[in-house]
Amino acid sequence: MGSYLEPSVIIMAAGESRRWAGYLHTSKHLAPLNDAGQTIIGRTIHMLKASDIGNISVVARSDAIIDAVGEVRVIRP
Repeated sequence: MGSYLEPSVIIMAAGESRRWAGYLHTSKHLAPLNDAGQTIIGRTIHMLKASDIGNISVVARSDAIIDAVGEVRVIRP
């Protein structure tokens, strides 16, 4: 009898975003995708949850990103 391992995802969001260079005056993870204000990281988390992936962690330093991810587990490097 085999055991089932729940899929896990780690979203890496602790970088300095040097290539983003402050475009839109925000972190790339918090960049708006639409007029409703959905962010890149918010949409990513929403899509993972919609795919029944419940074990989601976000590696982040920024308080703004940590606040934006809601109930998802946060890992501070």
